[in-house]
Amino acid sequence: MRAAGAVPKMTERSPATLRKVTGALRSSFSDIPGTGWAVDPATSKVTVWTDDTVTGTRMAAVQRTTRRMGAAVRMVRIRGALHTLALGGDAIFGQGARCSLGFNVKRGGQDFFVTAGHCGNEVRNWAADQQGAEPLGTTVDSDFPGNDFALVQTEQGGASQSAVNLYNGQAQEITEAGEAVVGQRVFRSGSTTGVHAGSVTATGATVNFAEGTVTGMIQTTVCAEPGDSGGPSSPGAPPSASPPAARATARPAASPSSSPSPRPSKPSTPK
Repeated sequence: MRAAGAVPKMTERSPATLRKVTGALRSSFSDIPGTGWAVDPATSKVTVWTDDTVTGTRMAAVQRTTRRMGAAVRMVRIRGALHTLALGGDAIFGQGARCSLGFNVKRGGQDFFVTAGHCGNEVRNWAADQQGAEPLGTTVDSDFPGNDFALVQTEQGGASQSAVNLYNGQAQEITEAGEAVVGQRVFRSGSTTGVHAGSVTATGATVNFAEGTVTGMIQTTVCAEPGDSGGPSSPGAPPSASPPAARATARPAASPSSSPSPRPSKPSTPK
């Protein structure tokens, strides 16, 4: 580490101690929607957030627990409400919902694409248009809450290479999957708000939605809006890109992390 130019720094609390803190939080108020937490390795603390729906006796319960943790916990108030991002619109459609396709995958020689689990729970048959004239595939597996992913088996001939729509007439190929790290610069492409960039502020985050608890999330400074749900974030700075046409300015997202995706006419094939 020193040979590479890095200077090691002793943390105030061990990983085992921080795991005990998150375990206590999970057992105390994981049933309270609008709350969440993640370890902040830079400060060796656990950041706990509450949104505007957490008030009264629920807020008192959160505060009682965090007070017992002392300096190991930092409280953050989030404006608005933590929510999943799915809306009627114009990317991948089904049963009145709109989400964003993530990327294409293969399993046993079959073609699939990945999107958000809170989308897959609601939609079985996906199409590239709102009228359903261009079928894309059928949800065969969906996991939400707990995780947040869905696997959609594509129509024969519907899948192409995995690529991210950059909304400038170009696409960036997806070559592999990786694990996010705190401080990493990332960008993402979404069917509502186009391409946006930011940085990873936490990994292994837990968020308590009204529908249930989701773990193993990342927290970023990248905005996301309804309809952006489902797709990949990529490391580094975004290539030059433009927002989707005919889209109004989006309001700030209340969710502490986002993971939106490209808008294809067929899976991962940008218009």
